[in-house]
Amino acid sequence: MSRLPISRRNALKGIGAAVALGTLAKPAILRASDQVKIGFIAPLTGSEAILGAVQLQCYQIALDELNKAGGIGGREIVSIVEDDETNAKATIDKTRKLVAKDNVDLVLGTLASFERTAALSVTSRAKKLFIYPTYYEGGDCSPLLVNTGQVPSQQIDPLAEYLTDNVGKSVYVIGHDYSWPRGSTDQLKAGLEARGGKLVGAEFVPFGMSDFGPSFAKIKEADPDIVSFMLVADDAITAVKQYRSFDMKQPLVFHAWDDVMLGAVSPAEQAGIIASQGYFQQVDTPANNAFVKTFADKFGADKPINYIGISCYQTPMLYAEAVKKAGSLDPEKVVAAISQVEVDGPIGMMRVEADTNHVVMGNYVAQVTDNAQFEIKKHTAPTPPQAGCTL
Repeated sequence: MSRLPISRRNALKGIGAAVALGTLAKPAILRASDQVKIGFIAPLTGSEAILGAVQLQCYQIALDELNKAGGIGGREIVSIVEDDETNAKATIDKTRKLVAKDNVDLVLGTLASFERTAALSVTSRAKKLFIYPTYYEGGDCSPLLVNTGQVPSQQIDPLAEYLTDNVGKSVYVIGHDYSWPRGSTDQLKAGLEARGGKLVGAEFVPFGMSDFGPSFAKIKEADPDIVSFMLVADDAITAVKQYRSFDMKQPLVFHAWDDVMLGAVSPAEQAGIIASQGYFQQVDTPANNAFVKTFADKFGADKPINYIGISCYQTPMLYAEAVKKAGSLDPEKVVAAISQVEVDGPIGMMRVEADTNHVVMGNYVAQVTDNAQFEIKKHTAPTPPQAGCTL
């Protein structure tokens, strides 16, 4: 863990910095009507802390830029940051605080699907707007929920096409036992079969796995062309290290491997990993190059950016435009307006479909090089979401 690019300590330092964004440079007297209150919630401790820290950092930059530009419609943004501790109960408790005590206008954040579900159980009852910025399995359409992360049709289908065209036809999956890996595996199975491939096995494991040896033995028996990991955070690191130590021969596909994870293991341990994401730091566009520079100036050139982080930068920008369009902070009016606006940024053009409240999104398939960098292999233009639900 010593090689991780972002430590738990730095994540907690970031909480104070983010809270300060809402308190610096305030006038002596500021009425509540002059403010927009955003509750940001992310896993800043627990097994997903290395990912939550980047979410927070990118969110900080968004708030800084928005407030420097006059806030949202002339209203200063005040931010309250909470740590969901990679835990459903903590997510519920922290979301209740944001809604009941802090009376925020927007709840933004969470990472894993169980965190999203926990937060939504609170915001929906309170009739508060909740924006979820992370890719997930789809199927969650709620009137006051906006999803700005990819669904499997946008992330998994392009990967299935790339794999069957360039790598192999048969795949074995090891994933965590919750809705995102299971839903993504279903999409991968369908994508493979549509292209003459097949899923030869799938195993779903609990969080906190320390020994993947029995799973690797099953893979050797099944003898697939490709092994696919749908694991997150600390367990992802453990699995990659053990995969190499067990001398597994199959190419490794890792859906959640991103620029943050590059610093978690040695170059030799991750060389050749294939990943599929809506963003990689290496994307060469003016908007992304400008953001990468801003991020490096603020947090250091050695600090990485990933898709779930950059989404926490661009999503507040989209929310700001929706509030301006609505002329109101009323959640229903903002949701009605959000599909009528779009914002360009490091991800590209971000816009939301009105009938699902899900984002139109493109995708990149990339492979880790011998010196632990991503080389982009395939880019897919933005496609409408097959969200698996409608409003």
